[in-house]
Amino acid sequence: MGPKPTPPEIRFWRHVDKRGPDDCWEWRGGLCGPGYGIFKVGKLGIDRRNVMAHRFSYELHIGSLGNLECLHTCDNKKCVNPAHFFKGTQADNMQDKVNKGRSRPGVLNYQSKLDEKKIAAAKVFRLNRWSYKKIAERLNVSTMTLYNAVTGKTWKHLVR
Repeated sequence: MGPKPTPPEIRFWRHVDKRGPDDCWEWRGGLCGPGYGIFKVGKLGIDRRNVMAHRFSYELHIGSLGNLECLHTCDNKKCVNPAHFFKGTQADNMQDKVNKGRSRPGVLNYQSKLDEKKIAAAKVFRLNRWSYKKIAERLNVSTMTLYNAVTGKTWKHLVR
C-alpha cells in the first residue's frame, strides 16, 4: 500500500517562515506568475489542484471564503498570516488597491490600450455623433473600454 500521504495542513507549514503573531508569515514554497504563494492540495492524480497559499491559510484558520477574495492588509503577496487577511469582492480588492496608492492610472497601467490623446480624439468623434462602436473599431479597443474611458468611469484622472 505504501506510506500514508502527509495531510495538506502539515505540508503547508513546511513552506512557512512563521514569525511573531503581528509579523508577515512568509511563504517559502512555489509562486504563481504575479508572485503569490501557490500550494497543491488533493490526492495525487485527478483531484490534485493548485490553490493560493494565502487562501489556504485563510480557510485553515478562519473559515470558508466561498466566492469571495482573500485580501491582504499588509500588501505582501507572500504573506500567509491570517491576522493580515480580510475577505471581500474583486471590486473591494480593486478599491483597496486604489486607496493604498498601488493602482496605475492611465498609460502607467501596462494593460492600457488607450492614452490621453486617443481619449480626447474619441470625445471629439462623439461630439460629431460617431457611435462608440465605430470609434472603438478605429482605435482597436472594445466598445465597453472606450465607453468607460470617454464617460469617465475609467481614466478618472482626466478632466471631462
